[in-house]
Amino acid sequence: MKPPLIYDQKDFKWNLLGEILKIFDSRRTRQELAKQGIKPINKSVKMLKVVLMAILFSEMFLMF
Repeated sequence: MKPPLIYDQKDFKWNLLGEILKIFDSRRTRQELAKQGIKPINKSVKMLKVVLMAILFSEMFLMF
């Protein structure tokens, strides 16, 4: 059994994740995704956030 992800303000991974997620919420990022032909934007941004969190915390989540 793996331990749960518990938010800790002192943990640098959570701070880094917060900064990365702010970037993905920006209008500029959404415009760049649209230029690359990635659609639907809202769903794609959500999936990218989950993938980044999985990579950062070394957890592999199944996405369907």
